[in-house]
Amino acid sequence: MTSLVRIIGAALTLGVVGLPHVAQATETRLRTCLSAGETRETLQTMKLLPPYRAVDEAGRGMPGESVGIKLCRLNQQMVYDVTILRHDGHLVHMLVDATTGTLMPPRPGS
Repeated sequence: MTSLVRIIGAALTLGVVGLPHVAQATETRLRTCLSAGETRETLQTMKLLPPYRAVDEAGRGMPGESVGIKLCRLNQQMVYDVTILRHDGHLVHMLVDATTGTLMPPRPGS
């Protein structure tokens, strides 16, 4: 049993075996969403599209009802994370470029 623990520990250390939550934690650090106050301030200082435009664009990409929107920084790019409630009851997150208004490709695993 002890040798199995050592083998798994060595594999994790060498990166042979991956952990899904480690990749997710890395992505979380790369995407930082702003508070409501930070969003208002950022909209005033940067030339970003208003949130309703992002909701419209996300609605064109995924049928359903928009139930939430957040302004986030993703790898130095400002994006809107629009949450859509699909007709089948599933929640889907659509990313819209906050500068251009274009729908971004879905992230792997989403």
